[in-house]
Amino acid sequence: MSFRDTLKYLVFKPPEQKPELEKSQPSPVTLEEIARPPVSLTTPASEIPAPDGEVDFQRVFRSAGIVNDTPFATAEKAMELRSNFSALPQATQVESVEAALKTFGISEQAIVADAVAKGEAMEAYLEGTQGETKETVDRINAEIAELTKQIEEKKQQAQERIAFQDAVNRRCQAEMEKYADLVRFLASNDPTRGS
Repeated sequence: MSFRDTLKYLVFKPPEQKPELEKSQPSPVTLEEIARPPVSLTTPASEIPAPDGEVDFQRVFRSAGIVNDTPFATAEKAMELRSNFSALPQATQVESVEAALKTFGISEQAIVADAVAKGEAMEAYLEGTQGETKETVDRINAEIAELTKQIEEKKQQAQERIAFQDAVNRRCQAEMEKYADLVRFLASNDPTRGS
């Protein structure tokens, strides 16, 4: 399930309403009304630094074309603001964050749009790295298979050479025995040798 679909399911699904209340309440805002179209990266994932898995998210966001004109109207600032109220009950946190955003003239929809775009940018980056990793692992596995094949061929060549050497050793030993036997035979009738 994509990031956007997860949000639709968890956050933006229409509440179950009783038929008599439907006319009196405004219809809920949909994710499509708030968020920008889904983002994609302009830079290959492999070109975005992530030493030891520490992803340069600002580079990911720039690659997805996410630029914030107002430094305070970002999802990160809203998360920071929320953390300032973390000791309070959730309902109070929500009210406090909403009031603070309103004070600064920042709409919740702008924050949601920024959060969705950044979540989708991270998802696109993740999918990119997963694809690149799969390609790399497949290539490496193919190289390993080729090297394994070469190793097996070299082992076979070594075994054939050892078998050849064993056959040569046996044949030469047999022939050397014949010559040694001849020399023993001839030496046994030599009168110069004392018995």
